Amino acid sequence: MGRRIVWSKEARDLFKGILTYWENRNGSKKYSLKLSKLLQDDIQQISTFPETGRLTDNKKVRYRIVRDYHIYYTYTNTEIEIISICDMRRDPKYIKSLLK
Repeated sequence: MGRRIVWSKEARDLFKGILTYWENRNGSKKYSLKLSKLLQDDIQQISTFPETGRLTDNKKVRYRIVRDYHIYYTYTNTEIEIISICDMRRDPKYIKSLLK
């Protein structure tokens, strides 16, 4: 059984923004639904095996790469907190601003 998954407000907003972007760009929800399932499935794996994520400079924060996205999270014995999701094709300055 995996840990309880908690989303920060920022991570939830970023996730919704990513899905909305693809929905608007493609004129359909099909890809957004597929991407949402892919990311949600990976987050479920994180909840069971949190140490599989790579360490960041901050030893409390780990990340997983899912296609072009990085999922940043912290964890305890009982929960996983998703703190950010980032599309790595974005402007590097924007990406750096998310990680502050």
